[in-house]
Amino acid sequence: MSSTAGEAVAQSGTALSAPLAGFTAVPAALMAIALYCRRRYTPDGAAS
Repeated sequence: MSSTAGEAVAQSGTALSAPLAGFTAVPAALMAIALYCRRRYTPDGAAS
């Protein structure tokens, strides 16, 4: 939706919360998965 000079365009709740989730919750979940995989890895290949 476009706006004219001096008029603010109202954003929906989804438009405001999607970037928040994309920049906080999603990377946090991916990091948790990576840390879990890293914790199970041992240099000699044996699972702990």
